Amino acid sequence: MRKRFICFILFLFSTFGVACSNDSNDYFRQNEFYCKEIELIAEGFIDVGIEFSDFIFIDEYLVVFTPVIEEYGKIIIFEKNSDGKYVRMKEKKQNIGHCNTVDYSNLTKEVIIGFGGYKNEPIIAGFYLLGKDDILSDRDILTKDFEPRYFDSFEMYIGESVNICFDEMYGQDDNYLIHVLSKKNNIRILATISNKENLELIEFSKAFYNVETCNQGIINYQNKLIQPSGHDGLFLITMNRENNILNMSGYYINKTEYGKGYCEGIGVSDGHIYLGICGVKPYFQILIFNEKEFMEKVL
Repeated sequence: MRKRFICFILFLFSTFGVACSNDSNDYFRQNEFYCKEIELIAEGFIDVGIEFSDFIFIDEYLVVFTPVIEEYGKIIIFEKNSDGKYVRMKEKKQNIGHCNTVDYSNLTKEVIIGFGGYKNEPIIAGFYLLGKDDILSDRDILTKDFEPRYFDSFEMYIGESVNICFDEMYGQDDNYLIHVLSKKNNIRILATISNKENLELIEFSKAFYNVETCNQGIINYQNKLIQPSGHDGLFLITMNRENNILNMSGYYINKTEYGKGYCEGIGVSDGHIYLGICGVKPYFQILIFNEKEFMEKVL
């Protein structure tokens, strides 16, 4: 692949009509970040019952990651039963860290876990690359058994709150593409990395926010990146590059029926969008939406 180095590209925000009247979006509005309010009704939910940081789908399994508190976090594995519902099957320990973003490649059967900037994590950002069997086995996921990969060669570009996901082309023609979203001094930074061994930076964009938000996961959906955002409500930010500009759109999900909470992870499986919500108990759930209806609102 031909290398392209694109540095310090400014982007333009799109402005969305009339600002919303709810308190959470007022916070964004006062800081010059406008989010379009959308109505989304969940078809159901999966009760996790504990605060979690992200989740992935591997075949018929839903794998939920909880952050390390003191010494260990958890990996909770749900299995889809004959009725199409996910039931808790088992759990095990992990000390990888916060697990703010985890992604799975159906092509290469690999799991990527980003880290950096959180409590109990290295300051320099990076990721772990694990196999499907590592995650689904009964063996705990411990740092002593896996080698971290650091972004130290271009640390100046990568900040904290590291969110990382595979490119849709990952695994084809020996391509290795991952997208890394992080924040540094309230600037959102999106980098695309190639080459599994040497981690070469091939594309870089900066996005300036006037508001403090928290990256809460990221997925690549039809070559657009969708990032849940918190902690002030159910917010989504979509991103795509066009003519070397990073275009971003913001959405606020009316959450009256979901209680007080914030987004925590997003996934796609079997024609549905799964959106994590954490907050005041009992709201440690993964909401289930119709994929077509959901994406018509945000893409």
